[in-house]
Order: sequence, then structure tokens, then C-alpha cells
Amino acid sequence: GLDSMINYYDVLRMYEDGDLIVENLINDIGTVDQNSGEKLKAAEKSYNQLSYAQKQNVDNYGTLKLARLRYDRIISHKAVSDAIAAEAVQDMIDALPGVDEVTEEDRADIEAAREAYEALTDEQKEDVYINHLLEVEEQIDKNKAAEVIDLIDAIGEVELTDACIAKINAALDAYRALTDKQQSYVENAD
Repeated sequence: GLDSMINYYDVLRMYEDGDLIVENLINDIGTVDQNSGEKLKAAEKSYNQLSYAQKQNVDNYGTLKLARLRYDRIISHKAVSDAIAAEAVQDMIDALPGVDEVTEEDRADIEAAREAYEALTDEQKEDVYINHLLEVEEQIDKNKAAEVIDLIDAIGEVELTDACIAKINAALDAYRALTDKQQSYVENAD
């Protein structure tokens, strides 16, 4: 990794062609992006190990300085854009109704908040508090299960009548339409 590169380049000062090695390290940086940090650090560390005379012979030192500026700007912009993305998702989550107020009509907003959260990078997710999202997701599942519980309770005493069979079939169809998690909340499914 970087440490072995730096240890190797610590000895550059002893070599007459240290300036050429540093120029090559600077050239190896290539197009600067958010992954250029290690190459940039190795080139800077190696440049700093050169003697004053060798530093004067590094013709592309300006390129190194420019690469550092570009890299710092990219990292800064990435941090800002990560914060903006995380904040937008947090705002979606914070706008969801309270657990006691959530209804089926809120499902689209809940799913949109979940999708937006899942679209974030792992780094961005670290800045989002999702407890409220988890709570309303659970509550909407419990609400859906409660509808099935009510259908089961409405069956009453089982009789071999068309009306009773229709209630049983409606409850079964509704139960089968639930997710496994939602089904786990139906206590009277037997």
C-alpha cells in the first residue's frame, strides 16, 4: 500500500535520478478523481524527500500542485454532495407521519423514502437516522395485518353457509396477499 511506496521513495534523495522518478510519479497520477489520493500522497512525499537542486529539476511540479488542488476540490464537492443527498432523504423520512397516524395512504411516501435511502451510498447512509422510517414501515405492516385480523374475526362461528364460506375465502385471500412479515402479525390465523 501507500506505506511501502513511501518507504521505497524515502531513499530517493540518495539517487541522482530522484527528480526523474518524482516526475514519473507525478505523471502516473493521471486524471485526478476521488481515488487519486494515494498516488498524489506518494508523489508529494517523494518530492519533499528531494534535495533543493533535485526539486528545481522536476519540470512537472506545477502539475502536482494542480492535481492536489483538483483532488481537494473533488473531495470537498463530494462531501458537500453527500451531505445534500443524505439531508434530502432525512427530510423525506422526517416528513412521514407519526407511528400512531400512519395509514395505507402513506405507503407511497414510505416506499419513496425507503427507495431514496437505499439509493444512497454506504457513506451517505451513515448521516441518515432511519429509526422513524423503520417504525412507520413496521406500523403499516401491522395495519395491513389488522385488516386481515378483522376479516378473520368477522367470520364468527363457522357454518356451512355460502355467506360464511365467502367470509373464510375473503380472509384467506387477504392473508395470502400479505408479506411474510405482515403474516407474522396475524395472531388469529389458525
